[in-house]
Amino acid sequence: MVPTPILDLQQDPPKPIRRWWIWAVAVVIWSIAGPFLGSFVHLPPLDGRLFFPVLYAGIALHEAGHLVAGRLGGMRPGGIAIGGFLFHKSGRNWVYRFDYRRILSGGIAKPLPPKGEIRVAPFAWMVAGGPLTNAALAGASAVWMGYAGESALAGTCFWMNILLVVFSAWPYSVDANKSDGARILLLLRRPAEARAWIALLMILTEEASGALPREWDGELCDLALAPAPGAPESSYVELLAYYRSLDRGADEEALGHLESCLARSAKSGKLLRHCFFIEASCASAGLRKSVANARAWLERARKLRKPESTDGIEAAIALCEERYDDVFQRTAAVRAYLDKRRLDGGLARFLRERLELFDRKSVEAIGGGVVCEERAGAKSSWAATD
Repeated sequence: MVPTPILDLQQDPPKPIRRWWIWAVAVVIWSIAGPFLGSFVHLPPLDGRLFFPVLYAGIALHEAGHLVAGRLGGMRPGGIAIGGFLFHKSGRNWVYRFDYRRILSGGIAKPLPPKGEIRVAPFAWMVAGGPLTNAALAGASAVWMGYAGESALAGTCFWMNILLVVFSAWPYSVDANKSDGARILLLLRRPAEARAWIALLMILTEEASGALPREWDGELCDLALAPAPGAPESSYVELLAYYRSLDRGADEEALGHLESCLARSAKSGKLLRHCFFIEASCASAGLRKSVANARAWLERARKLRKPESTDGIEAAIALCEERYDDVFQRTAAVRAYLDKRRLDGGLARFLRERLELFDRKSVEAIGGGVVCEERAGAKSSWAATD
């Protein structure tokens, strides 16, 4: 049996690292640089009332710049997020949703590179596409003010795009994420980590197309796991490896990957850490058969943020406790959630298979009669969903 002291609650997971200093430095630079420069040159106006609308417009164009540059390099667009607004490809569907908890989280672009030869140049241009777009917009705003005179809108556009250029080009890492500047340096200077990151994007392309975890390319998975444990995406790659091992029936190997996720969760960020705790709860009930540990991990996850649904965990716990009617009700609720969100990616299809497994085990435990089969089967739905 693979030793899993954190999963088994024999050790506590590492405490998260707070990166408040990044914002403190930014505020200090902003408060000092503006008045200092203003004493030497005339600066464009900045209207506080336009701050957030123009900022989010700049973020949207920044992420669009990534996708356009990626498309020129042969990568299909797979999704975009601006604040709490998320739009992404999920199997046969395009999925939209709004998450108010992400409203201040900036933006994300999701390119889908085709599987094949790994070449760094297209990915470097894709990453550079965002800052270059904002630099072009800042230049256009300056030209606008030069020809049409200063205006609050033009000045605010100028400052917001300069701000986005500086923050995206400045090489730094926050949790499992790298800035564009740091990502470009990685692509140019650290070939092993660069290849691992590109392999990760190719795996995500397979997942977005609807491929189940067991169908993901094994060589790409090994390549994505190759860098040192300190690599920013390592904990997320371990999570994908957990799903793949679980889907291949290698339960002990899967638990080893989950233990690695928990051990690296301090640098993973709140959202990923929450996901790790949810999976630890599911694994405690479904694989370790420990209801008490499953409840403990669920409570830890709730302290981080409210789960969108706990029905999957409750189904695994109900199966452990031989409450088979509850299993059918909970699995039906999860399917309804997937249907409502129109989720159809590889992980959603994998989850549907796990739900079918829960139902089959319940039917077999009850005795397998016709009534039991109808009770489970009536709640099964393989409609398109992620």
